[in-house]
Parts: sequence; C-alpha cells; structure tokens
Amino acid sequence: MSDMGDDEWTGGVGETAYVAGMHTGAGRHTILVEGDVEISTAPRLQADLRTALQSDAREVVVDLRDVTFIDSTGLGVLVNARQRARTDGKHLKLMLPEGEARFPFEVTGLASLFDTSSSVSGLSEHRPQE
Repeated sequence: MSDMGDDEWTGGVGETAYVAGMHTGAGRHTILVEGDVEISTAPRLQADLRTALQSDAREVVVDLRDVTFIDSTGLGVLVNARQRARTDGKHLKLMLPEGEARFPFEVTGLASLFDTSSSVSGLSEHRPQE
C-alpha cells in the first residue's frame, strides 16, 4: 500500500476536516477522513472520492471512524459516490462506528444503503439493500 500523505482542508468558522491518508492496494482504495464533513469541506471529500473511483481499485473504502460530524452535504457526496461506484461496477464501503457520525445515516435511512462496519474486518458482514 502507498500512503499519499496528509491533506487538510478547512471549512468555515474554524471547522476542519481532512483526509489523513489515502491508500491503494489489493484492489482496494481507502480514504481516511477525520473531523467535520459539512458544506465547506464536502467538496474536497467529493474530489478525493472521484480520484478513488477513477483508480483501478474495484473497492473504495471511506474510513469515517474519526469523523466528528457530517451534514446533509456530506451525506449527499457519499450517496452520489455510491451511485457512481455502482454505475462503474465498483463497490463503495463505509467504516462507520456507532456514535455521532453514524446518527445521520440511521435517521435518514442511509445506513441500509451502504455496506457499513465499524472495522475493516467487519466490512463484509453487512451488505446494502439493492
């Protein structure tokens, strides 16, 4: 796996989210996200997802375990990325622990659309609805 390094971006009012690393290997591209994903930081996640989905990897994993907040814009970016992955014959998976970051997925019903787990080893234990 190769680490593409830290890539930080800052949103409004001192909120920060960043990609702590991106790794590609064994047919999987992983994006590690930390902080808040909201209207001013979501475009960067969108760009990183676009890059990941254009790679040769058949599986894209978004690690949201260190995300402290995600708003509807961030959710929309992930839903659009899921659709793009499906169209391209790829699979988008989320590492999403119990807690604040998972809450918006549960409330909106989006948790059932994604392959989610709180760990890498558990990613295949929950398959999304078709």
